[in-house]
Amino acid sequence: VDCSTISPIISRDLHKKIRDGQSHGLGRCEMLDAPVSGGVKGAANGTLTFMVGGNASTLSHVEDLLLCMGDNVIHCGDDGKGTVAKLCTNLALASQMMGISEAMNLGNGLGIDPTILAGVMNSSTAKCWSSEVCNPDPIVAAGVGGPASLDYEGGFDIDLMVKDADLAVGAGAACDVSLPVGALSKELYRQVKNRGHGKKDFGIMMQFLRGKL
Repeated sequence: VDCSTISPIISRDLHKKIRDGQSHGLGRCEMLDAPVSGGVKGAANGTLTFMVGGNASTLSHVEDLLLCMGDNVIHCGDDGKGTVAKLCTNLALASQMMGISEAMNLGNGLGIDPTILAGVMNSSTAKCWSSEVCNPDPIVAAGVGGPASLDYEGGFDIDLMVKDADLAVGAGAACDVSLPVGALSKELYRQVKNRGHGKKDFGIMMQFLRGKL
């Protein structure tokens, strides 16, 4: 069971190599790609979501083990499809955080209380993980114990976001799918990484967009 976030092409190749190992006297071997979502809090609280690719019957043998670490185990399809789901999810998350950061910065510039603005967002169409669970505004984050209230420590770090965005944009190029927003987000995250903030939570993009990094 591979819970890392890697290229779907590599994941499918690993599935094949493990199955091919049966012909070399290794016995019956199966692989599942099962990357996770839920962040640091999800891992600590055992509330992760597992996105699983591979044989459904193989999943049935290990699902109870995965549920010891998470609330949701979703079979996404055959070999590599769990990795596909994870890359698509994190690609959306990369752009989502950029949008929330810009909106919170605009609210700050126009003088609205950030906690009121976040409350409106979380009661309307703007509600999302980046607005509610991991709001990039330190004042808002203090109310939920988010990384932004802890100097952007202890969250999903910029280094990992750059890696995942690279994988997603590369996968898009491989299947001829244009990802202009994802590509732009990736480059902005990379700028922050190159300025020495790779270990900070990705909500620090709010400060980057304010010109404070």
